[in-house]
Amino acid sequence: MKKLKNITVWAHRGGGAASRFKENSLEAIEYALENGFEKLELDVWLRGESLILSHDKPTEDDHTLLSKALELIDGKAQIYLDIKQVEAALAVHELVKKEYVVHYDTVVFASFELEVLRKLRAKSAAACLGLNYRGVDDHFIDIVQELNVKYVAFNWKRVIPNYFNIKQSRQILDIKYLAYTVNTPHLARLMQRLGINGIITDYPSRF
Repeated sequence: MKKLKNITVWAHRGGGAASRFKENSLEAIEYALENGFEKLELDVWLRGESLILSHDKPTEDDHTLLSKALELIDGKAQIYLDIKQVEAALAVHELVKKEYVVHYDTVVFASFELEVLRKLRAKSAAACLGLNYRGVDDHFIDIVQELNVKYVAFNWKRVIPNYFNIKQSRQILDIKYLAYTVNTPHLARLMQRLGINGIITDYPSRF
């Protein structure tokens, strides 16, 4: 698989858009692994007592369990796990610690919800945290320092207005910056010039 130099490529929603399979499905994940995608972004919700992979709030048609996805991945790819609800935070961490402990260090526990990250940090000093950030300001620097966050992800359209915040933060923080959803090499190169370390893309095979 072709890669841009010095930038990581993450398959968005388990690589579903890059395949003919439903996003966040076991079939999409299997396709991603077979095609050498070494970094996967997945979305998880708590429905009842089950952790379900789905970008939007899961419907009765969504059945992919996080536990089955972890069993399939089995350390063959790093996982950026976007936790969609506060109430799912500790359940996700408990499952990973119980069933994926050998590959625990390959999981990034990420969320747009600050309370998710606070719960995770209170539970584990070792958890690798990712902040998905919607703002156009430097408040993410305070969050990173408070919670020892290792990744910050912006929608690519927020990268340019946050350019000086990112540049400023590099003087005091040792973290990785991601941009989503970056789907062309041209845009990926622009993100790289703006200080982004990795992209989350619907089409990882383009890179």
